Amino acid sequence: MTSTSSTQRLLQVFALVLGIANIVLLVMWTQADPPAPPRDVEAAATVARTPTVQPEAAAVEASTAAPDSATPAPSEPAPTKDPVPSSAMLFGTMSMASGDVVSNGHCWLYRDGVSVGSYSLRAGTYVFVGLQLGEYRLRTRIDDQLPMDRIVLVDRAQTRLDITLDERWLLSVNAVTPDGEPLLPAVLKEMGGFQLRGLTAVAFEQPLTKDLPPSNLAKVSAGVGTFRSQSFPPRGKALPKQTVGMLALPPGRPLHVTLLMRNVMVAQQQVTPGQEEVEFVLGPSEFLAKTATVSLRVVDESGKPIADANVALNDAQTGGGGRKTDEAGRITLTNLLPGSLDLEVRVPKRTAPPVQINVPASAKLDLGDVMVRPGVPLEFDLSNFGQGKGSVRFNLLDPPGGWTADSSYMSTQDGSSRTYHVYPGRYGFVASGPNGVAVLEVNAHIAPGEPIRFDLRSGTPLRIDYKLGSGWARVELSTPAGVIVRRREVTGSSQESVRLPPGIYVALITDESGKETRREITLGAQGAVLTVP
Repeated sequence: MTSTSSTQRLLQVFALVLGIANIVLLVMWTQADPPAPPRDVEAAATVARTPTVQPEAAAVEASTAAPDSATPAPSEPAPTKDPVPSSAMLFGTMSMASGDVVSNGHCWLYRDGVSVGSYSLRAGTYVFVGLQLGEYRLRTRIDDQLPMDRIVLVDRAQTRLDITLDERWLLSVNAVTPDGEPLLPAVLKEMGGFQLRGLTAVAFEQPLTKDLPPSNLAKVSAGVGTFRSQSFPPRGKALPKQTVGMLALPPGRPLHVTLLMRNVMVAQQQVTPGQEEVEFVLGPSEFLAKTATVSLRVVDESGKPIADANVALNDAQTGGGGRKTDEAGRITLTNLLPGSLDLEVRVPKRTAPPVQINVPASAKLDLGDVMVRPGVPLEFDLSNFGQGKGSVRFNLLDPPGGWTADSSYMSTQDGSSRTYHVYPGRYGFVASGPNGVAVLEVNAHIAPGEPIRFDLRSGTPLRIDYKLGSGWARVELSTPAGVIVRRREVTGSSQESVRLPPGIYVALITDESGKETRREITLGAQGAVLTVP
């Protein structure tokens, strides 16, 4: 036997041994138990980012989940020892219709209208841990993508749901002057650096015939699709100077795109499916003609004018700013974006009524005298709210001048004892915390003799189902006495839940045409449902 043949025979024997060993290892691996669920958020995130781990399959409505072709389909593991887990996990990947993973955005998970968590979509994955079994609602907000709103059934210890977002049509909304220059810089130059935070674009299936109802938001969201505005500094890739923003729209149908100054229609055009850009041509003077002017005089309780009072009219996302009154206590604010604006008057040792002013487009309003008075100190004892996040919202029940009451807010994160100096009058309070909820009315014409304490009770849920499609609505929920419980502008379909003491509540619903509808709700021990519209 030659040395060469001996070597070959040894190699053959060695290969046979390796083959037998591989077969034994494969059998042992296939009979092994599946991996145990991760025990904390960090471990859960690791599982969600590792496609080789085979978690249990997702249980979800057939019409709500689209599998990601780039992700291997999970196999069905052996039954767990605990068939009814007390804590479950929902996780998966999230991709765009193009197949690229989502690298920027957020998703939220809700149960019975109450948020149970949120997740930042930085790496195309998401995870929610510590869940109870049952039905949840998963929603997203992602730049240049259509919003997602899906029902998910979590019925196992590990529920995996890989999501592919719907296709969308991306439209660039541009605005230029008749000379072809970008409109926004031209307007800013003419107004001396005025910030146009209220400029946006929306799309409707039918053209708008008039302005939307007054809004207190910086920018109105309405219609179909989503809008990403020009921002400074830019969010993501910078947009051209002539671009107001980008609309992500559902494909396959013509739409009417409206340029809005908050809730006021500036211009409108029809666009066809797949159109890449739409251009509005406006002169700065034509644009500024939609802004408003408001005058007033600040006086004290004796009628004496107050000089150097700082006066501003702001929206819900803006504060501060403003201008000083003259020696006669007068001030005129120009180039105001229309809307339902918060009146802010700052005077040392005095307070102004917490109200909102309805400012129409092109209006020249004179509010007359605005009286500021020494604030009444209200001390709050929030020690019974329990650990966690608690809050109190309150509003003036008898606002002067026929104006609309504005809501104020305080949080237990600022301490268990708080003192506010409020404008004299009657106030309604809505308190909410881990230990329950309470609604309370207080006469604050004079300081109470002791701290205000809320008798927190467990409360019952009022579920609000928004089914607006491409429509828009403003919903104000209050007690018959006028204590504001909830105030929200909404479009599309969503759901929320508010826990309140049992009793009678009134919903004022305003649609996009300005039509108002009042509904009385009886909230019993089993809760109630309000459907909008």
